[in-house]
Amino acid sequence: MKDITDFHLSMIPNEGKTIFFENELLLADNIGVEFDHEALNKLLPMPPFQIDFIMMVFCLGGELSFILNQQEITLHANEVVFVNNSDIAEIVDSSKHFEVFVIGFSNRNYFENMYSKSAWEFRNFLMFRNHFQIPEKDMKEYYLFYELMRNKLSDEAFLPKKEFVAKSLSLMGVVMENTIMHVSIEDSGMPNQRNILLFEQFVKLVKLHYRQEHSLKFYADKMCLSPKYMSQIIHEASGHFASDWIKKYLLDEAKTLLKEGHYTVNQVADLLYFPNASYFIRFFKRETHMTPMQYQKE
Repeated sequence: MKDITDFHLSMIPNEGKTIFFENELLLADNIGVEFDHEALNKLLPMPPFQIDFIMMVFCLGGELSFILNQQEITLHANEVVFVNNSDIAEIVDSSKHFEVFVIGFSNRNYFENMYSKSAWEFRNFLMFRNHFQIPEKDMKEYYLFYELMRNKLSDEAFLPKKEFVAKSLSLMGVVMENTIMHVSIEDSGMPNQRNILLFEQFVKLVKLHYRQEHSLKFYADKMCLSPKYMSQIIHEASGHFASDWIKKYLLDEAKTLLKEGHYTVNQVADLLYFPNASYFIRFFKRETHMTPMQYQKE
């Protein structure tokens, strides 16, 4: 198994079309610059690498192929991919004339500033789908926000840079919420308002109880619904069944505990209230195609 290299925001060369702001925000692009696969590899650590920051990669043209958390993705024109901290990536190939612009955050507050607290579409959509196509007119708007931030951060005479960046990202998030809403509608049909409210109630319950309670019946009883009907409502509102959400929260927590290195596999199984370690190992391998021991060794 290949060794995994840590990739920090500070490792990106501060040159060319790259802008850093307070070592917390990155703006970079290769638009109008001769840039090929070999040049890209020179900027990146030896693959595979584990990313230690959040990044949005918007593609304006060409193709970029990479592996993200064991899933192969090809980014095309008018597509975006969200890369989270702790994701493991490896560049596979790129077309000669691919063009991207990137917004990266080592400070999660910048990213969270992009969406409002009531925008369930934004927060929950990205848990299952980090790569999707966006309309060309939306892409032009995202690039406009990107250029505005570049211009103001490059202007030494412009002083309220932090406030401008925060407001620009907030407005960009409003456009992104609309994009995600339309993508969600295409995926699963428009959920009605009652289903949205029930879905929000379900997610709040899962966040509170997922470590101890893994069964649909527990959450259905809390919501005074049958497990089958509750799961149907959750699917209509989010495009995923209730069991998918419970498994997602469990898996993310299991990965976090294993990465910390403070717990054995048996202890993680106990902390997440699995009946025994064997049951936990089967669950983890089914969801990730590797055992917890292999994941922890990486």
